[in-house]
Amino acid sequence: MFQIEQRFVQEIAAHAREDAPNECVGILGGKEGQVLTLYRGTNAEHSPYHYSLDPKDLYRIYRDLDSQGWEVVGIYHSHPRAGAYFSDTDLKLAFWTNAVYIVVSLLDPQQPEMKAFRVTEGKATEETMEVIPSGNLIHNPDIRPS
Repeated sequence: MFQIEQRFVQEIAAHAREDAPNECVGILGGKEGQVLTLYRGTNAEHSPYHYSLDPKDLYRIYRDLDSQGWEVVGIYHSHPRAGAYFSDTDLKLAFWTNAVYIVVSLLDPQQPEMKAFRVTEGKATEETMEVIPSGNLIHNPDIRPS
């Protein structure tokens, strides 16, 4: 099961709406599977059908993650004109093996649908995503958001 705070779910939905009609992309950073921060990225493709995280954004994000001692916990992107499913194209782009992939559908922009997936041995499987009220997720007192 993948747990994520409501504030991050709201930020992902807001990012998807703002970048529509193009796909949005971003990274969830944290430690030990806990999401501690969200990094909005720029879709270098500026496309409603594909995404690619701008290399400058990726560099900026990696530098910040490294300075915090954190890792990539998840990657999110939107499907402005399709459901929240993991497409063949998404599977080809899935190279972070320990990360959760969140897909947000904007078929109903007022009620975006989000699903989480894990990729193992070249196959995507849906992961249960539990949305937790903001501020209630910290289980390890040694892990604190910045």
